[in-house]
Amino acid sequence: MRIPPPKKRIDTPGSVKLMVDKMVATPALQLADVFPPFAWTFGKGDLMHWVPVLNHFDAFFETHVAARKDEDAKNNSPQTGFASASFPAEPTRWIVRASCVILENCANKHVYDSCEHLGLLLSCDDAQVALDALRLLAVATRRAPGSRGNRFRAPASVRSRLLALCSDLPDLAADAARAAAAEEKDAARSRVLEENEEGDEEGGAVRVFGVPSKAARADEKAPPRR
Repeated sequence: MRIPPPKKRIDTPGSVKLMVDKMVATPALQLADVFPPFAWTFGKGDLMHWVPVLNHFDAFFETHVAARKDEDAKNNSPQTGFASASFPAEPTRWIVRASCVILENCANKHVYDSCEHLGLLLSCDDAQVALDALRLLAVATRRAPGSRGNRFRAPASVRSRLLALCSDLPDLAADAARAAAAEEKDAARSRVLEENEEGDEEGGAVRVFGVPSKAARADEKAPPRR
């Protein structure tokens, strides 16, 4: 969704305004061709200065992300439109990554309002687009450098999608604990076998997992011969 203009007049630094005007004047599909990977050189930022750029990006999402979802629903297609060869993956990656850089360096993240589109991009067939969208969502939830907090809240639909994705992940902590226990058990078994081999070589009692064999116990109980 487009971000409404601020109610109060905001003075935008000259270097920021110059970049904002250039990006807004460039068609979104051509941003990746006109600009190099976006890098931050503006010091401490305010997201309100970048509202025209973010709205420019959102218009791109409306056309190339939301519209594809609506078309799939109309055609009852089991596949997403992201699998189509016509999906502009490279411009999408550039826009999502540029948005990520902007949010990483700006306060007032709570005004960012393109999360619905990012939620759709999580199901993109291009794994890099999906990962970049996930990273942008993560950045939006983090506190900006030098700020006290972050009032950003993702929409309920995006939170539900993230929870659904996480529910398919294995319990990595439990798997690691089971693997460690199995390794420890194998190591203990190896130590016992080594002790048994040493006992055989020295003519001592053979022990199986720390317990003397029946023959060894019988020898221990037998009275000494005279």
